[in-house]
Amino acid sequence: MKELDMFVRNMTITGKSGKTIKQFSNYIEEFFEILKISTLEDLSALTLSDFDLYLEFLQNKGNGDSTRNTKLSGIKSFYKYLNDNEIIDKNVAERVKHSKTQKKVSVQPTKEEAKKILQSVKHKPKLFALYTLLMNSGLRIEEALSLRLGDIRDGCIYVINGKGGKDRLVLINSTAVETLEKYIATYRKSWDRDSLMERHNGNLKRVKQALEDSDLIFLGKNGLRMYNSNLNVSMDYTAKVCNISPDKVHPHAFRHYFANEFIRQGGNIQELKSQLGHESIATTQLYFKTDISAIQRTMSTMSF
Repeated sequence: MKELDMFVRNMTITGKSGKTIKQFSNYIEEFFEILKISTLEDLSALTLSDFDLYLEFLQNKGNGDSTRNTKLSGIKSFYKYLNDNEIIDKNVAERVKHSKTQKKVSVQPTKEEAKKILQSVKHKPKLFALYTLLMNSGLRIEEALSLRLGDIRDGCIYVINGKGGKDRLVLINSTAVETLEKYIATYRKSWDRDSLMERHNGNLKRVKQALEDSDLIFLGKNGLRMYNSNLNVSMDYTAKVCNISPDKVHPHAFRHYFANEFIRQGGNIQELKSQLGHESIATTQLYFKTDISAIQRTMSTMSF
């Protein structure tokens, strides 16, 4: 549908990230497929009942509340674009309500568990450097895996095109700096065109992509960009070796760990908001777990 192409161009022009554009496109195409939409007339004829069928289909397919809400946000953005530009007369999607979701309790390793995790991968320089960076910076995993050699300068990380397409400055401590410098200088493998051609059996498309990403700090074993999904096996193995819940050996758990350590060691929430790249303090506050032992200590000294 040409209207979807127009929406994609608009997202590109207005600075939406490549990830958001791809996700929204996929959500809308899935929406079209579920409701058998092929023309603008089909789209304009949809009612609230049709949206109920769409959301029910997603639920039956195993999509949870959060996933359905995310997909619905993409559909709503598409409808708003069409309505704002007078391509459709009414925006029925704005009347569709999101599902209520329960706030999840923050899951993160304890300080002792974090030490155990790092110790278990000390013989694996790339994992050790990546885990150390995540625990000492609060970076999102996508941001860490997108870092290039020139993005680290003077104890700072320059996050380019982070979540929402935004750039920001992230400070890191000496532990992270020294670990990264050692990994880059001693262990990080560099790839040239000849070695990539041999590795990929002359596949020019893969070689071209690898050359474009050759200055990424963290590369996969084939010289290609690493993705979060590439880490799943390694992280599951780390959790097994350490006898720690897999939920605690996860990039977002490391981000939560950093947030709590930052506040525990004297940082304030406004500084943390900037470090994590949150737009709202409310989002930052969700990163703090309830310390049951601290509550118990307080309650033991109280009288009523």
